[in-house]
Amino acid sequence: MLSSYLFLNQTLHLESLTIGPKWLSKTTAERPRFSSYPFEELVVPQQHRLSMDCGVWVLQWIIRGALWAIHSVTTVNDQTRMRIAVDFVLRSHNAKIIDVVEKAMTFWRKKVTSSQRGRKR
Repeated sequence: MLSSYLFLNQTLHLESLTIGPKWLSKTTAERPRFSSYPFEELVVPQQHRLSMDCGVWVLQWIIRGALWAIHSVTTVNDQTRMRIAVDFVLRSHNAKIIDVVEKAMTFWRKKVTSSQRGRKR
């Protein structure tokens, strides 16, 4: 129901943009009535209403749709967040890529060394 209201609101806004002499410069010009077009609400997966992952959810739609023509996102989890973060960090446009990778490797080595010490005890 809310989407029908939003659709009507958007169509009325589009119609308001077509008022004026520039749009109706010809004597035969006719204003389009966007609100008269049929409207079909798409059924698409929705993120949980209490979720704080709206940005990740939208990125998933963009990535999956553009790269794989998959237009369904069913979940956002830690793996999704990590993949997007790694994609951002490892892109060629990131001037600090070497610094970030070096710091990540240093952190990982410390973690592995610490873990190995814990097993030896």
